[in-house]
Amino acid sequence: MTLPKTFRLASCALLAGLTCAHGAWAADSPAATTPPVLPAGTDTSGSFFTYPNGNVLQGGIANGGYYTFGGGPSTPYTGQLLTFGNSWSQVQLQTVLAPVASALAVATQSNAYGRSQSNIILGYRVLLVAPDAQAASQISALLGTSGAIASVSGSFNLVSTGYGYGSVQAVTGALAGLDASLGASSYTACGAYGVLGGPGTPGCGTGSFNLPLNFVAGSSFAGGNPLSFVSTISIQATAQAGISACCSGGYAGNFSAFIDPQVTLTSGINATLVLGNNGDVSNVTPSVPEPAPWALMLAGAGVVASLRRRRGQSSRPRA
Repeated sequence: MTLPKTFRLASCALLAGLTCAHGAWAADSPAATTPPVLPAGTDTSGSFFTYPNGNVLQGGIANGGYYTFGGGPSTPYTGQLLTFGNSWSQVQLQTVLAPVASALAVATQSNAYGRSQSNIILGYRVLLVAPDAQAASQISALLGTSGAIASVSGSFNLVSTGYGYGSVQAVTGALAGLDASLGASSYTACGAYGVLGGPGTPGCGTGSFNLPLNFVAGSSFAGGNPLSFVSTISIQATAQAGISACCSGGYAGNFSAFIDPQVTLTSGINATLVLGNNGDVSNVTPSVPEPAPWALMLAGAGVVASLRRRRGQSSRPRA
């Protein structure tokens, strides 16, 4: 038996919300572009090499683990201080997200042969989650004004002894959907000699930085929460020590690089700040249907009930 057209449409609305309507409109609508994927909650990467026994020891951090070349499977990295080498030639690396984000890189070359180097990068997602639509609307109005929502500030420390060289860097807002003019970065380097033995850069010691932190609406990402706003921060620390001069000897040195940014919301911003994977609230979509799906579902239920009543009345025996 073929169901009446009104019954088919009502059942479709009741069971699938807007599915049928979307199917009917698809032929008349232009192809939709795929929204970008949310950036990872956290991402740590790094590399190192050193000469603890006259032989190169090198490896890195990637995909949630750290490894040495030729050393077998990687070991999970969860923010612990990593040390490779010995007192002659040694490197250290570490990143921390909570309670305050930081990155540390250290290189030590105490003998006159070889060179040590460590480099580490911590990237993490920053979310603002508004409590309601009104607060989200107020934040949305500020998206195009640099620094109107939040800022990233912090300190760094660069220490060089002998032939050491290194740098620290902070970058904000490097994500899909954000205008390039709304990104920002800070870079400082110093040491007794430059990369590969080039000219040195003075200025080691402590310092500070302050960068605007700008956001993109969470709804522009696949699975994004319409009450959330997304940004990113990346910090990097690099350290080199010693100059390799092969058979004629070299120069010893030590370098330590440390950086620790913190996020500050502008006064009056009504939202909760979430860093990295903590809560991952941007992937939570509203569980309550939008008004339009609710209307269709209720209308569909009413039509079905009406049709059932009519069929019940028509099936009753006449007096």
